[in-house]
Amino acid sequence: MNLKERIADWISDTITEEEEILLCENLEEAFIGLQYDGTDTPRAVYDADKIISILCCAHLTYEEALEFYESELLTDNSLGAPIYINRFPEA
Repeated sequence: MNLKERIADWISDTITEEEEILLCENLEEAFIGLQYDGTDTPRAVYDADKIISILCCAHLTYEEALEFYESELLTDNSLGAPIYINRFPEA
């Protein structure tokens, strides 16, 4: 079972049938988990730095990857859109 399938299985075991999670295509390695705020559908949570790294591995420059992240992912304000976090650096 690949990572995308594992995430889908975990989500289906975690949420109710009425809830739907919006996921980012081809960014499974940056998936962290789900966020619940008690007011609406849970949202997928992704590691922003890992997204940039994945995009750079897809043959984008750092600047191109950052531009894509900021213009295509961060601007999605649709209901249930994923959340992107910057992790505190480990020592």
